Amino acid sequence: MAQVLPFPSVRRGSPRARAQTLIGYSDRGAERALAAQLRASREAMKRRGIDPDLIEKDLSSLECAIRTEMWRLTIQSDGAA
Repeated sequence: MAQVLPFPSVRRGSPRARAQTLIGYSDRGAERALAAQLRASREAMKRRGIDPDLIEKDLSSLECAIRTEMWRLTIQSDGAA
């Protein structure tokens, strides 16, 4: 059986662009929106037959990258004030 390996989610679609969208939401709204994005990505990868362990590793990296960008953008905007 062939192993399907995803191109890393961090490289598909900019974590910075996603973070810019999320920082416009309330804290609760941003958490819900991020969870929904990750859930949708998880389901899409499952349908493609990607190993569940690879899915979780990939989505963990993506979530970390998005949260890092959110902090970076928040700090930059605080410094500009």
